[in-house]
Amino acid sequence: MKLFNTILLLKNIVYENFDSSKIEDLKSIYKNLLFVKLEIDK
Repeated sequence: MKLFNTILLLKNIVYENFDSSKIEDLKSIYKNLLFVKLEIDK
């Protein structure tokens, strides 16, 4: 359940930053998604 909540949180972050042209925001989102993937693959 914690993992599911984390994914929901990330989804919200992505939507909040979707109209942003800041590369740093996108890098941050990407790093978070990579972290989640690593957690899932454990």
